[in-house]
Amino acid sequence: MGKLQYDSFYKFMVSAGVVLVAAPLIGLYYLLCNGNQILLSQSEYDELSYSSMQFIQQRDQTILYVLRVLPWLLVCLIVLGLGCLIYGGIKWHSIQKEIDEQTKLKTREQQINVEKLSATEIAEKAIDEAADEHENQPSIDSNVSLEKSRVVKALEIENLCYSFVFKQHSRSYNIQQNIRVDNYACDILAVSQIDRIDYLFEIKYWTSFPSAALLNRVVKRMEDLRLAYETKSQRLSKSILMIVTLDENKSSLQERLDHYASKHSMSFDFRIYTENELK
Repeated sequence: MGKLQYDSFYKFMVSAGVVLVAAPLIGLYYLLCNGNQILLSQSEYDELSYSSMQFIQQRDQTILYVLRVLPWLLVCLIVLGLGCLIYGGIKWHSIQKEIDEQTKLKTREQQINVEKLSATEIAEKAIDEAADEHENQPSIDSNVSLEKSRVVKALEIENLCYSFVFKQHSRSYNIQQNIRVDNYACDILAVSQIDRIDYLFEIKYWTSFPSAALLNRVVKRMEDLRLAYETKSQRLSKSILMIVTLDENKSSLQERLDHYASKHSMSFDFRIYTENELK
């Protein structure tokens, strides 16, 4: 368990509850042990003046009144203390569980020892993605403004996928974007907070079915990334190829990828979305 944080209001309630329960019990024990002591002998009492005797009688009446009220007061204090103790303890426990989870998560991240890609590396990755997507396009596609728009689109799609994965899985996974694992770039890494199985997401924006050469490169790269991650983190992982395409191309792309998967051995799953499904 991580180091406890004593600045919590609920921890104060637990401390107050302990005091409210313990103090009346200690006071009651003191009264029972010392309440029957005789402070004056009969001869000393007879020698007292009238005013002294009145004072003693008033004191005795006050003590009797307090003793009649005291049990109810003690019960109220003990009940109040138990309430603070139970409620504060439950809340403290729930907060401490969150603190423990955060500590475990930090430890897990240190064990995995992954690094964030720099802004330059992210841009280079997007350029490579855009080049792969249009590798079979005519040479007219080398227009600078067009290439720039493709890179911007690739970055936009990656951010859209990250937001989608985060909304879907952030309760059970720590979601990180643009991670380096050895010499490989991972688009999205989902580190499990429940078990030792993490997810590696590869994002592709394909407006048409990719060439066989490109698809084979993606399959090999994802397998290499998975092995590198498991070796470095000493954890299990599953890879997911997350493909974003146009509405009119989704069905045909799904059929052709299903056909490819039936002919080849793939160690990952693929999921196809349109932009509207991710928003």
